[in-house]
Amino acid sequence: MTLALDDIPRILQLVKLYQRESNASRNYIKRSYDTEPIKRMRLPNYDEIEKFSLKLNLIQKNDDEINITKHGNDFLELFERDVLLAKKKIIQQCLEIKNIGQNIENAVSQFHHDGNKRWYPKWDVVNLFKDIEILPILYETGFLEKKDLYVMVNPEFKKLISLENKRKISLEQLEKTLEQQKRIGNIAEEIALNFEKDRLKNLGFEEEANKIKQISIDFSNAGYDIESFNGKTENGVPNRFIEVKGTTQKEFNFYWSSNEIKMAKKNGDSYWIYYISEIDVQNKTSPIEPKIFQDPFENIFSNSKYSKQIESYHIQEQPVVDKK
Repeated sequence: MTLALDDIPRILQLVKLYQRESNASRNYIKRSYDTEPIKRMRLPNYDEIEKFSLKLNLIQKNDDEINITKHGNDFLELFERDVLLAKKKIIQQCLEIKNIGQNIENAVSQFHHDGNKRWYPKWDVVNLFKDIEILPILYETGFLEKKDLYVMVNPEFKKLISLENKRKISLEQLEKTLEQQKRIGNIAEEIALNFEKDRLKNLGFEEEANKIKQISIDFSNAGYDIESFNGKTENGVPNRFIEVKGTTQKEFNFYWSSNEIKMAKKNGDSYWIYYISEIDVQNKTSPIEPKIFQDPFENIFSNSKYSKQIESYHIQEQPVVDKK
């Protein structure tokens, strides 16, 4: 069984009740939780809840006796008065405990950062946490919010955690991220390839549809992924060069390499970007058709409508010039 947010005030109520009656024995509390008058407060996983509450300093244990702490009393009163504020308080308490806080911050640091949003594919979030027991609490408090295909950090909690700080990412974690990005890219290319074939076939250009090539398989640095045709061609030479961008999210944003930008500028109207969003990695599908852009160097890169951010520079030592 997993931890639930409601279990925390319940165990605090139990401890406070028996502490008031001068009978705060752990064994007595544990045996009694399924009897009147506290049957309504039955605890599904007493040992784990007690352990978690001890870590947060909500209760303390002395030999076999359990007592509620000032933190515990404050939280219990807050929970009864303002549940939303209590949820933020419990996250704050988690972040102040070294092991729990590091677990949360290390996981969050690996979320993708788009403007003010921090997100990660929903099916992979569990792999970011060293101790996954905290996840149900993060969801119930609203610290993490589940969307269709991803999980997002609730911006309301920004004051409690420094999301801009860089955290150490292990080689294994980096490899997992890159592997996931590669999977998404491969799915996006397959979707774009099928879309392009159907487009030409529907226009009546069956021969051209059969000549489309996914060159990224053998020529990864070409600056685009697919060679296709605008329509009927006399010489069989491709005249539509397609760079595919794929993502699991809805928002429009992507990374564009300097080589791809160079090829886009060179090919002008012959260069296209096919943008596939909301990719379902498990089913290898997208619910919407690719969003296509002709001449993206002019219509995206040189367009003030889209913000651009430089992620890296290529540094090279200049050759020494002999002045003799």
